Amino acid sequence: MHRILLLALLLTTVPLVGCIGADGDELTENAADTAQRVADQAIPGNAAVLHRAGGERAPLDVAGMLGEGIPLPSGTLRSSGEAAFEPTLGVTSDGTIFLSSFDRGDPGDYVAVRRSTDDGLTWEDVTPSLAGASSYPPTSNDPYVYVDEDTDRVFISDLQALMCSTLAFSDDGGESWTPNPIGCGQPFGVHDHQTVFSAHPRTLETVGYEKVVYYCINRVADSACATSLDGGMTFGPLRPVVFPGVDPGLTTDAQGFCGGLHAHGAAAPDGTVYLPKGHCGIPMVAISQNDGVTWDIVTISEDVPAGGHEVAFATDEAGNAYAFWISEDAGRTWNEPLMVAPPGVETTDFPTVAAGAEGRVAVAYIGTEADKDYQDMDSEDTWNAYITVLTEAGSEDPALATVTANDPADPIARGVCGGTRCFGTDGGGAIGDFIDIVIGPDGRPWAAFVDACTQACVDDAQGENDRGVAFVGTLLQGPKLAGDLAPLPSLQAATGTS
Repeated sequence: MHRILLLALLLTTVPLVGCIGADGDELTENAADTAQRVADQAIPGNAAVLHRAGGERAPLDVAGMLGEGIPLPSGTLRSSGEAAFEPTLGVTSDGTIFLSSFDRGDPGDYVAVRRSTDDGLTWEDVTPSLAGASSYPPTSNDPYVYVDEDTDRVFISDLQALMCSTLAFSDDGGESWTPNPIGCGQPFGVHDHQTVFSAHPRTLETVGYEKVVYYCINRVADSACATSLDGGMTFGPLRPVVFPGVDPGLTTDAQGFCGGLHAHGAAAPDGTVYLPKGHCGIPMVAISQNDGVTWDIVTISEDVPAGGHEVAFATDEAGNAYAFWISEDAGRTWNEPLMVAPPGVETTDFPTVAAGAEGRVAVAYIGTEADKDYQDMDSEDTWNAYITVLTEAGSEDPALATVTANDPADPIARGVCGGTRCFGTDGGGAIGDFIDIVIGPDGRPWAAFVDACTQACVDDAQGENDRGVAFVGTLLQGPKLAGDLAPLPSLQAATGTS
């Protein structure tokens, strides 16, 4: 069964249907000029493919598809130089990027978060320390970075022995940190696969911080969330989110054992909170409109299954919800799914989504041209990092522009990759359960990926690879996804690869 992305805008994994669009569309003179300008500054092969849903190639009419005066998008990457497994990132209002790392190193020398103030060209370690000596935390089972786009507060959450999480936050761009050694709510127990995010309060009063901070985890027996009303200093008790770990009412292949693994939480401008989940293969979302006190469960689709627990979710500035499905009524009903991968990409995984102004959406994922099941891939099959943008996601036939963030000649993975895990050719570099994407203050999308194919693996299908390296992918040019629809501000192209 082939795995392909759907936007309905729901990103999930389903059998590929229909035909791939034909190659060789004629370029108009202006479009050809634009493509040449892109080729002069982008990584080779990283100019966008314009297409429609279902992998149908479209004429290279940028103005007609993305907006008047919008240049053809082009992709690029910036390597952090640090190891990663399940990368997350955030961008503050001044454009500073924060990226999680996973290089355990020696005890007390753990690199939790890196910062870039020059659009990802260079990075520095801004991990908190205790008394200026050892890193805080000293180790982590799962590092997580989140930036509150309304306040610029930067949160880092790290699981400790799968029992609880340490938390730290910064209000000065990572120069100093406030630690919370029990940033997980109570009681202690199984803590896994955490997500941290914030929302405007709807029913509760906050103290010293304008938003409610959420910490949600997989407890195997269920999914649960704790809330902080003081900006992350203290958390209330963990409350179940109505996703039972064992659901006898479901007759899927999992035979009712669904576990508590969920995707990243999200919040709408009005404070409505969403926790999405592939629940025994069924895409669902838990919705709270009373600050996480109670939750309602909505099935996103009964016809299109979710391949794993990662049902990516985002809301735009108008409150429309994207789980890859799109909603205009706070997530209660959903439209039909659209397949969003470009022509020639046959198999995909690790979907993630971000939304900015109404109808403007960016999705990130990895994909390969190999027409095979995950388990049938071999070392000759290569994977790339993709970013797809839409400027009118709510239209009946939206235009899509897709770029690769990496140079396809330098793939990010080889061989068996997908099904929530991607390992290097020798088990070295690896991608975990998810990647991440956000939209920066200037409307530029930033996606966090892992390069699980470095060193000899790049040119040699049998080459070794010792670790996965975090990198961010973005657009050198293209449409702004926040504010007025206009061209993105210029961005310097990086040199080298991940």
